[in-house]
Amino acid sequence: MSAIWPSTSRRYSRAWLYITDGDGCSAKCKSELCGDGIVNNGEQCDGGGESATCNLDCTVPSCGDGKVNKKAGEECDDGANNADDRDCTAGCKRNVCGDGLVNTSKGADGNPVEYCDTRGASATCNANCTIPSCGDRVVNPFFSPSTDGHEQCDPPDKDNGCSDSCRLEHCGNGHTDPPGEECDEGPSGGPHCSADCRFLTCGNGIVDPGEECDDRNTRDDDSCLSSNT
Repeated sequence: MSAIWPSTSRRYSRAWLYITDGDGCSAKCKSELCGDGIVNNGEQCDGGGESATCNLDCTVPSCGDGKVNKKAGEECDDGANNADDRDCTAGCKRNVCGDGLVNTSKGADGNPVEYCDTRGASATCNANCTIPSCGDRVVNPFFSPSTDGHEQCDPPDKDNGCSDSCRLEHCGNGHTDPPGEECDEGPSGGPHCSADCRFLTCGNGIVDPGEECDDRNTRDDDSCLSSNT
């Protein structure tokens, strides 16, 4: 008995039952892959590549999923390790000095990456996110290492005019800076110190308050007597 084949129309209709999307072979007989722009095979999304609404692996992006999606605005994503005191913040942004968040992660030297962060230099934090101190080689104009005033130089180096309190050494700064100064009572001097930082004494060559003359000596055999004060 010879086989009886179904009609052509019936054969096509039966075959069409197996040509569907979602089984690995699309209705167009193409392999179904993540990135083809068609959501199938358990995909959550498929934007034909990374997009603001879809990851490269065809999952919906979410900060904390461990997948960096730059199109969605992420700079990093360390998954469960995201935190505002880590390298990657809770908002999937790089934790950098100056953002106001203190990154306590350990650096290559074993020390914290940041010790403080006040979005710039302040009285309690340097611009490089370290704790300020005179001698740290960072000039912080908001930090006062002593009662002499804010930092003007760092590190202290008398040969280069930087005092032990990180202030510029010059006559009139209100601080007696050796060598060369005998005293310092400010830019105009004071009751005990001249404007050029010398003690107010007869014989210093400067006509100080109360003196009529001063010829750099205290002899009484010239035109300026030691009693002319």
